[in-house]
Amino acid sequence: MTHYEGTKFAAVLPQTPGDIAVEIAENIRKKVMELAIARISVEELPEDNFYPVLIGNRQVVPLEGLSSAQVDGFPAPFLTVSFGLATARPNHETSPGMLIAAAEEALFQAKRKGHNCVILNSVLCEAI
Repeated sequence: MTHYEGTKFAAVLPQTPGDIAVEIAENIRKKVMELAIARISVEELPEDNFYPVLIGNRQVVPLEGLSSAQVDGFPAPFLTVSFGLATARPNHETSPGMLIAAAEEALFQAKRKGHNCVILNSVLCEAI
């Protein structure tokens, strides 16, 4: 697991079939939801605070730069995560860039779907 860009992280799971990668991502997504990390807008934070902050016994994460997950058409009150996954068997026709592009497309689909979900891009998928 590594920081990739902005609010994005990347993980490489060698020899992991797509269905297992989806299961792993779903487990992480559910665990993040269980943490119930509250979200507030940046405007609600005192100017001298750093992020994340604690209000009462809750960790609070500002909305700025984070995804705008929806629950029943309204912004989610808690931090959520979206996953874009891609798998491929290394060969002379695939490259790391192709795999990254496929994962980025899957993440875009997850965000378009409303966030807080896992999408597997099957374009490069083969049985592993």
